[in-house]
Amino acid sequence: MDAVIRHTVREEIRRQGQNSNEHVESASTSSKAASREANQRTARELSGLFDRIRGHSREKKRKTDKEHQVQVRWIHYDEQAESFVPVRQKNGGGNRFVAYTVSEPPTVEELKQEATALFFPDGRTSHRHGKPNLILGISESFLDDSWSSAALAVDNYNLFREDRHTGAGGGLLIYVPSHLHVKRRSDLEIEGVETIWLELQFPRSKSRLFCFVYRPPSTNVAFTGLLEEMLSHSDCKNLSTVVLGDFHFDLLEMPRPSTTKNYLNIFQTLGFEQLITKATRPISNSLLDHIFVSQKNFFTDSGTLSLSLSDHLPIFVSLNSRSNIFKQPGHKTLHIRSRKSLSIDAFIDGLSCAPWSTLEVFNDPSEAIEQWYLLFNDVLDAHAPVKSCRIKRPRPPDWFSAEIGVAIKERNRLHKLALAHNNSSNWDAYRHARNKVVHMIRSAKRLFYRNAIKSNLDNPKNIWRIIRNISPAKCSNLPGHLSVNGNIVNDNTEIANQFNDHFANITYSVDLGVAPLYPNWDYISEFVASRLPSSASLFTITPISEQDVESSLSRLKSKKAVGLDGVDGCFLQIAAPAISNSLRTVFNLSISSGVFSDA
Repeated sequence: MDAVIRHTVREEIRRQGQNSNEHVESASTSSKAASREANQRTARELSGLFDRIRGHSREKKRKTDKEHQVQVRWIHYDEQAESFVPVRQKNGGGNRFVAYTVSEPPTVEELKQEATALFFPDGRTSHRHGKPNLILGISESFLDDSWSSAALAVDNYNLFREDRHTGAGGGLLIYVPSHLHVKRRSDLEIEGVETIWLELQFPRSKSRLFCFVYRPPSTNVAFTGLLEEMLSHSDCKNLSTVVLGDFHFDLLEMPRPSTTKNYLNIFQTLGFEQLITKATRPISNSLLDHIFVSQKNFFTDSGTLSLSLSDHLPIFVSLNSRSNIFKQPGHKTLHIRSRKSLSIDAFIDGLSCAPWSTLEVFNDPSEAIEQWYLLFNDVLDAHAPVKSCRIKRPRPPDWFSAEIGVAIKERNRLHKLALAHNNSSNWDAYRHARNKVVHMIRSAKRLFYRNAIKSNLDNPKNIWRIIRNISPAKCSNLPGHLSVNGNIVNDNTEIANQFNDHFANITYSVDLGVAPLYPNWDYISEFVASRLPSSASLFTITPISEQDVESSLSRLKSKKAVGLDGVDGCFLQIAAPAISNSLRTVFNLSISSGVFSDA
């Protein structure tokens, strides 16, 4: 019966939506009140239809009171089933009910807002943490000791590298999101095979092993024996394992050589399945890059990506993890103060008329500063309202030019042609365009930084900013997890509490030896008294004056970033004559009470 109800309600929604669209097209100049009335009528009719169906299915009379409820269910689109599927109760789904009265029926927008508040009470747009679990592996990195890890660092990612110490070429480079718990398993790596083993634990999932491999074409037949020894060792760990990389064994070559057969037999014996079925190097129609998994049911998708960075197509695999659903980042929205209609004289007059005398009734500095912000922001909002600006795309680097953008588009176009026709002339044209883009980017960077350094020789601050941009320091990412006594802690609040407990009790974990457990207060008192003048009987902080506050506000740098309070320094600088006295009251209250405000 529930299926019949859902189908009937959906049909009614579709019919009402079509009628609503026809109404809008025929009367495009109708007012918002008419639109609201139409939405109210739609909600009222749907509610009545829902009640009639429910009452009929349960053989009960229709409700006669004025209070009704609309049942809301959270669903998502399942690409495999090609249909909408309800989210289960344990994952935050289930049913919710929005109550309303017949006298005040809700609009469609109000129903949406109420349902969102029921499913996401803390204001989030997803029950997931919203962090993508994208793991990137690069083979043939061509790195050596001359490249520091700081120069290769990426914000919010941990870096793992394996450079080739003898000869040119080769090398592996892996980027793992910093919020994932990852550990390098050097005990599984074997000499003679370029590989990186990682053990990752996704939130609410078991640990999994990932092995990234690069095999040069010149490797001898001993590789298969080393590979079998390495995989047999990892098989004893009884963990779901993924082995991927550039192996240079063509799985599309028929008949297969004996070396390729031996290579596949090793994985098949250990229960691995190969997921990539299309050519990864289209110019030679060869499948050289492979992904082997020990448990195929843990993975939802795999294949190649049509990127024009190399003649090898990147391969990918998607894990069926409870944490791999995240909200794709959309447009970035900035909130700024609009100064278009700002009148400095009117702004200062408005602040002068504000009831600052109410601050004198407070005894708590936190309450006083909260009241000060309330009065200041009310005047600021009236003269410089907050404006939302949506950024469509991130700003390109300063060295980027329109010519480079055109060259990149041409390179991508030629790459698509080469993939479609797969002939030598198209591939030669693509390689030429690719090398041209690399040359243009290198030249543009060299010219930009050379001119930037020459023009800032007398400005050390800008010089150091340019140097940091060229050779960035090591990223200091916040920990996404913490290991406490063998247990993984992922909650941010719990991580902060664990750090606090550690440093608060650190003295109990340090071997003090013969040092006394308690300080010698008599010695400390005598030492402090010997450093103070005889006339100083009590340490005090002198109250500040209005001129001190105004002088400090006038020296604020307007180009500095906005603080946690969201107040731009330029507005404080402009308003200094009108707000210095009120701030003096708040600051002196903090000094006299010996309390630092929370705000």
